[in-house]
Amino acid sequence: MEQLHLLPQKEVSDQAVDNADGTTTFTAVAENVKDKVKVVYGKKSEVEEKGTSALKTVTMTADKSVANAYTTDAIFLGDDALDIVYYIEVDGVKRH
Repeated sequence: MEQLHLLPQKEVSDQAVDNADGTTTFTAVAENVKDKVKVVYGKKSEVEEKGTSALKTVTMTADKSVANAYTTDAIFLGDDALDIVYYIEVDGVKRH
């Protein structure tokens, strides 16, 4: 009897992933997207000081290797990566 070797499935969740090269990639899972999936992020200390004007928004793209998964390009946050706050927005609705 022939054995099947299944490749491990890539798991995706709403998270910020620190890459080996010092960049950060944001990932999200969203079903039935009608418009866009975005990540809104900023340096926590700046958001506390300046409010929402300190936030940046990046539109995520569908990850073709995983159903309902979205990702950003690698973003260089430098030393600020430890001080980052973010949330995912799907079709204009903020998720916690």
